[in-house]
Amino acid sequence: MVRIPRWAQETRAIPIQGQPGPHIGKAVEPATSGLSRVLSGIAEWFSTRGGRTVESGIQANKRAGDLVRDEIATREAPAKTEQTFKTVGGVRRLDVLKLGDKTIAIESKVGLTGLRARERQELARDWWLRRQGQVGDVRWEFSRSKVTGEVGPKPQLQEKLDKLNFDVKINP
Repeated sequence: MVRIPRWAQETRAIPIQGQPGPHIGKAVEPATSGLSRVLSGIAEWFSTRGGRTVESGIQANKRAGDLVRDEIATREAPAKTEQTFKTVGGVRRLDVLKLGDKTIAIESKVGLTGLRARERQELARDWWLRRQGQVGDVRWEFSRSKVTGEVGPKPQLQEKLDKLNFDVKINP
């Protein structure tokens, strides 16, 4: 049997598979490492300051994007949020799907948005959805970032949106 060092041991030693011992034929309780408790404590320390939770930049961006998405869905009612479609290029999760005689796939972006790999992937999948008739039209909406004050597509992204004949809306 291999023993976990005392400083990292919580429940019991972890047997090596196939080794003879009292664990053969019995369920073995998984050992929870004291190290995992230490790491958990460190993560908690970094995520809180003075009893209040500190939101990371990624969490703040996600929350801001979700708020804008929900505002668009309310404005465009009847509409659904976070709708998933399978495409030839993989799964596409639309921020908003406006329902009606002509369904509209709406992608929501907050701040100044460039043409990176993720945007290229979203554009290709949106084009495929429209070409296959799964959506009637595609619109990309841009809202101002409360952090940077910037809004809209960068020139390369705007060129692609124009080339694909996607609607673009800049929200105030």
